[in-house]
Amino acid sequence: MRVVAEDLHCTAVRITGGDPDRIETTARYAVERGLEVWFSPFPCELSNAEMLPLFTDCAERAERLRRDGAEVVLVTGCELSVFARGYLPGDTLNERIPVLAGPGREAALQGIPDKVNAFLGEAVDAVRPLFGGRVSYASCGMGCGHLREVQLLEPRIVPLRRASVITSFYRGDSGRGRLRLPATRARDRA
Repeated sequence: MRVVAEDLHCTAVRITGGDPDRIETTARYAVERGLEVWFSPFPCELSNAEMLPLFTDCAERAERLRRDGAEVVLVTGCELSVFARGYLPGDTLNERIPVLAGPGREAALQGIPDKVNAFLGEAVDAVRPLFGGRVSYASCGMGCGHLREVQLLEPRIVPLRRASVITSFYRGDSGRGRLRLPATRARDRA
């Protein structure tokens, strides 16, 4: 985290994984370095019913960090239609990926934005009583056009930064010396 904060001059870090204890531990190290934390459980191979308890557990952990003074964003999933069970045909990620390139792609994608939006609504309803900070959803935003219609579910939900913008920074296309997320703190908006 020292390298992220001091050498790379980042102001925020996304911490992702499947183990809430490890996410929380890593988040505490990030907070000690003055970084904003994007608390991002990665629910690979879980169903909607299995994700909600994970998200509520993480919401409680993220709220403890927030109450201690940290800037925290709770990320409620990442490309759920591909990584979670129940959206695309296939029980595993390795079975779902070929669907996106196969001849039945368009048929398989029908209705997915509505399903994802409905679940994200449930997720926000579940985490909001437990977490008072900003809530987000991670979507790659490029090449996965079937999710372009994911709606922002509440005024305080914020989209995760697009990978293409971050990639351009590392290629040097941005012309800036620091990677900064959109203004999220009062002092950044001033």
